[in-house]
Formats: sequence, C-alpha cells, structure tokens
Amino acid sequence: MPKLTIRQWPLPIETGKATILDAALDCGVPFPHGCRTGECGACKCLLLSGDVAMKNYDSAALSASEKAAGFVLACRAKPSGDVHVAWLGETASIDLPVRRLAAQVTNMEQVSPLIKRLYLWPEEPLQFAAGQFARLKFADLPARAYSMASMPGEEVLEFHVRLIPGGRVSAHIEDDLKVGDTVQIEGPYGSAHLRSGDDSPLVLVAGSSGLAPAKSIARTALKSQPDRRVHLYFGVRDEAHVYDERELKVLVARYSNLRVDTVLSDPAGHTERRSGNLAEVLTQDLSAHRDAQFYVAGPPEMVSSVSQAVAASGIGREQIHADPFHVSGQEVDENAAAQAPPHNVNRLLDGMRGLLAIGLLQHLKSRAPFSLTKALQEPAAESVAPETANGVAGRR
Repeated sequence: MPKLTIRQWPLPIETGKATILDAALDCGVPFPHGCRTGECGACKCLLLSGDVAMKNYDSAALSASEKAAGFVLACRAKPSGDVHVAWLGETASIDLPVRRLAAQVTNMEQVSPLIKRLYLWPEEPLQFAAGQFARLKFADLPARAYSMASMPGEEVLEFHVRLIPGGRVSAHIEDDLKVGDTVQIEGPYGSAHLRSGDDSPLVLVAGSSGLAPAKSIARTALKSQPDRRVHLYFGVRDEAHVYDERELKVLVARYSNLRVDTVLSDPAGHTERRSGNLAEVLTQDLSAHRDAQFYVAGPPEMVSSVSQAVAASGIGREQIHADPFHVSGQEVDENAAAQAPPHNVNRLLDGMRGLLAIGLLQHLKSRAPFSLTKALQEPAAESVAPETANGVAGRR
C-alpha cells in the first residue's frame, strides 16, 4: 500500500486509494486545506518525490506552470506509489462553520483602475474572523476567493475585487453584474486571521486588493483594543492605484497609535510617499517591529518576498501569517499559464522553496469613465505580480 510522508509530520501514512488530503486528515494530520474540491488552492503542496494522479480541479487553483514545477493539490492528488510532500503554510485556525448563503449586491464602486468594491447583503449573517476569506460564485461561473474587508458582525459584507485581464469572472463583474443581483457565498476560510486573546502590536502588509483583509484586521483590533499599536503598509504601483485613503485618514485621526504608510513601487513622478519594493521598505523598519504579529496579503510574489524578509531578520515563524489562497483567485487560463516566462516560474519557486525551509508560506467613489483595456496597458510594477483575488486572497 502506498505510503505518504509529510515533511512537517513525524510518521508515514498509508494512503490506500485516498487523496493525500483525505489520508492525512483521517490520521489526524492538521494539513492546511479549504474547499476540498480543487478550487481554492489552500491545500497546495510541493511533491518532493513520487507520482500522483490529479483530475477535476480548477486551473485557477493550480496553474500549468505550477504543476510542471512540482506543485500538487492535496485534495485532488492520489498517490500511485510512495510519495513525499511538504505543505506550504501554517495551520492555526478557528472553528467556525463553513456556510453557503445567497447574498444580494447592494452597491458597487470602481475605487482604482483595477479594483472594484462590492457590497453584499447575505440572507443570514456570516460568521467569520477578521482576515478570513469567502468563495463567491457569480451566475454560473467558477467560484473565486475574496477576503472580507468588513468587520465581523457587520451585516453587509465588503469585498475588493481585482479585475483580471481575460478573466471570465472579471468580465462578468465589470460588464454584467448589477445592484440587485444574487451572489452565492461560501465560507469562511483561511488561517491568516486576527488571533483572539493576543495584544501584540500588529504589522499589516497589503499589496493592492490585499488591503481588504488588512482593513478588517485593523478596524477589528482597534475597536476592541483602542491602544493597540498597528502599522499598515499599503503597496500599490503608483498614485492612480491608491484607494480608501480618506477612510484610512479617518482611522489615523481616531487612533493615535495607528500608522499608515502608502508605498508606491513605480511612481510616475516625484512623490512625498515612501517608494520602492514593499519588502525593502518594510525591512527598513523591522527593528521597531520585533514583537509584532505580521499579516501579509496581496500578490503571491509580494507575500513571498515580505515573508522571507521578515523571517530573515530573525522574527519567529509563528509571528507571520499569510493564507496560500491568494494564489488561487487567479483567472489566467491554462494555456496562458503554460506559456508563462520560465524566469517568472523560477522566481515563484525560489520564493516558495525559501518559505518551505522556514515553514512560512500559507486573503472613494467611482471614477468615470473607466477603461479596463486602458488600465491594463499600463506598465507592470516590480512589487505587483499578476494579481489574485486579494491579494487576497485572497488570499488569502
């Protein structure tokens, strides 16, 4: 009978005809996972040796380039012999029931060239922890993962959706979705949530739509602990992509212990803001954050580089939280992913392998007229990789 060895688990496991995830969970292994249907990417792991068969999974959860590089989805992977895998993240989570609810779109706003804010009113309140994400299903399209920007307990749920070029869901949201439409919500998911009972300082690192979970965590933490020290780093390409600044300024005025740094990776001209790669900017401040809990959300390469920079400074792995789901929201089709430049794949692999070694990798008003085509013609920024749902998460 095939045996499964997991880098983070001391004993081998007999798999029989089960998937890697089912075999692990049956033996009490706290293997990171989410949907268990091959759609969210939370159980993505690195196949270190052996062969598996996989079918019936969403290419948004595992791209052709990732598969070729040796990554598999544990919930879809059935070993054909002995296998050795390593999961990509931590497992700490809270026990909230996953629910499926219908929700009505109550409002939509284009808040930056590529970010659309959605407000959804679920038929019943959704229990979640600040920083978690849900899977949203629009019409008959595949479900995508997006982090809640709202606080737990708020009736209306706020989501930040990054519009992906060529994405079916993005096209639907941009062209067809309207107020009054019904959206299916499934959740909550994710382990990169605010820890209850902890009063450590918080460092929130958000790239692009990763601002959604960061806002949820910041507002929730400060509401219950007004004196808690919170530092938010919000990274975007240039001034045109900055959003929610008015709301953040209101929070800063209300809480003197909250600091917000907006970081531009590729400013068009002179700027008074901090600029450069988010990981490099954060590294300049790490001496002041030794005792903080770090929550990272945004593009996969940014999450990887920031997590590695924090860990390399000697900050403990248990202080760094990031959900792997942020890779899963991508709407790039299989053919496009297969044609991705090899050096980009290698950069992603280098980041993930580095995190494996330390066990870290794991969610204004409308501007008119808006042109997605024009926005997508803008040059890419160094710290903004092909974005996911939130990036999260996302993420996460």
